[in-house]
Amino acid sequence: MKRPLALLPLLLAAAFAQPKIATDRTTVPLDTIAPGEVRTVTIALRNDGDAPLTVTNIETSCGCTSAQKDIPPIAPGGSGAVTVQFNSAGFDGRIRKEVMIYSNDPKVPLAVVTLTGLVWSPLETVPKMAIINLGAAPSGSPAEHRLSLRNISGRPVRVLSVTSADPSLQFHPSAFTVAPSDTVPLRITYTPRGAGLVDQTFTVRTADPKRPALQFRLMYAGQ
Repeated sequence: MKRPLALLPLLLAAAFAQPKIATDRTTVPLDTIAPGEVRTVTIALRNDGDAPLTVTNIETSCGCTSAQKDIPPIAPGGSGAVTVQFNSAGFDGRIRKEVMIYSNDPKVPLAVVTLTGLVWSPLETVPKMAIINLGAAPSGSPAEHRLSLRNISGRPVRVLSVTSADPSLQFHPSAFTVAPSDTVPLRITYTPRGAGLVDQTFTVRTADPKRPALQFRLMYAGQ
């Protein structure tokens, strides 16, 4: 009878053992992000409990944010990590996105980590818009759209090129310098290759080493 009694504390400890999730931070500041930039961060996880911790699911509050989901079980006292990516294409201004981490922690089954930041570009479109709508044109027929780029940085911005992965999109001019508070007219020509909506981006490459590439989102339709 002595041996079972001696094992009783161990059996009780195992019966009441629980995982306990902890994150290294509840808010992740992304600071200033250029439009179209993809920012990657790592959220450290820790198991402060006395049973294995299993991350059962990870969700995000926006399709612009993706997270690694295949997190191996974390032993008691062990650690792990979640890799998260935020794509700023189409955003302007302050952002706040949540990463929801579900686990088998009975007391905290959902841990939330918030990403914050400011999507800012030295150039903005005039008129200002998150997505530039070029309009619609018959398939195979050239069309054009005009807008302007304004320098809001307080110093000259030298643009080296304006390009897109869509070969039907052309930009005129494609290289120029914009003085502070000044605007430069930009003419966009496009030729729809078929019926339907096209969602694309174009990249403005600058001589600024801190903001070498600025991305803008646009849409047009073929009829």
